Amino acid sequence: MSDIFPNAEPEEAPPDRAAALQNTIGIVDLQLRIMKSELIEIQIRLAEGDQGAIREGARLLSDIRYWLKQAHDVETEIETYRKANEGIAHDYAIDFDAARSQVRCRLDRLRDCRGPTVVS
Repeated sequence: MSDIFPNAEPEEAPPDRAAALQNTIGIVDLQLRIMKSELIEIQIRLAEGDQGAIREGARLLSDIRYWLKQAHDVETEIETYRKANEGIAHDYAIDFDAARSQVRCRLDRLRDCRGPTVVS
């Protein structure tokens, strides 16, 4: 792989999980940008008739697939982390404020229907 970072781990990991994930996104993004420029160079070489560029292009495409998978995995991990922080389970969350408001409205309507008599 065309690793500019042989060790994809940051030297000093941020204490916050979200910051660590954002740092990883930066690394993946940089790696993909580098490979994009390499791919453009290979396209130029292919246009000039360099047959050796075919093998390098295949290797680079394999590397790009790997890094795109890494990017997808990090995005999935960020989404899972976000949902956990927001209290979302199984792709839905309970909006307690809305539920509380609805319950209050229903109780108010029941009180209005009850009339002036008080039940002990």
